[in-house]
Amino acid sequence: MLPMFTVKTGKVIGRSHILSGRNCQDSLKTATIELNNQTYIVGWISDGCSEGDHSEIGSTLTTQFLANQSILYLKRGIPLEVVPLFLFEDLLVFLRTNMASQHLTTPQDRAQYVKDYLLFTLVGFLIGPKSSQVLAYGDGLVIINDQIYRRDYQDESPYPGYLLIDSRFLSPTRRLLPQEFDIYSVKTANIQKLAIGSDAWLSDFDLLDHIWGHKHPNQVQRNMNIWSDEKKLADDASLIVVEAVL
Repeated sequence: MLPMFTVKTGKVIGRSHILSGRNCQDSLKTATIELNNQTYIVGWISDGCSEGDHSEIGSTLTTQFLANQSILYLKRGIPLEVVPLFLFEDLLVFLRTNMASQHLTTPQDRAQYVKDYLLFTLVGFLIGPKSSQVLAYGDGLVIINDQIYRRDYQDESPYPGYLLIDSRFLSPTRRLLPQEFDIYSVKTANIQKLAIGSDAWLSDFDLLDHIWGHKHPNQVQRNMNIWSDEKKLADDASLIVVEAVL
């Protein structure tokens, strides 16, 4: 029998953003749907770049878009394993369309718009009845059972938005930009626990011991509120926790 899952989420503004009067630039979105009597769970986290004045706008729009697009493909009968092959190009089209709507006339204006609104990292997952995939671009956290992937680019994280900018406006020493999501695959029957998070957790890694096994649906958010009050989580922090029901 395939496992059933609980899904818990949490998001708090980082201590550094509180002190500087900046908005929370993280965004998250989850959805559960039933298709042909089978359950699919979708989750996305986007972490806006702190250098952007309003990167929470692109971050929020993108998690909603990717969640909707993921569900759309599943409803169309596209195999879950194939969906990620479409999503990254869809994302770039979505961002280019957004930028085109601003009627920016010069490469400099377009680069500045991307910097202000469209720089963010992404981590998401698609859980299906047989197989599941975690997708990531840039910094962040992925946990699949006992496997922990600390995606740390040391302040040189790639952002999908960089692919919209004329290369003349990017640092010549910056690493090559990926043209697709990194993908972590797992059989759904093997998932005992899974979590994705923004890169704030890489600095407060010890807190992750306390995200599992809670009965109350809002306990992850409650814990993150407490940690924020205790002046932990210096950066904006988002987390989606999935656990098999035993």
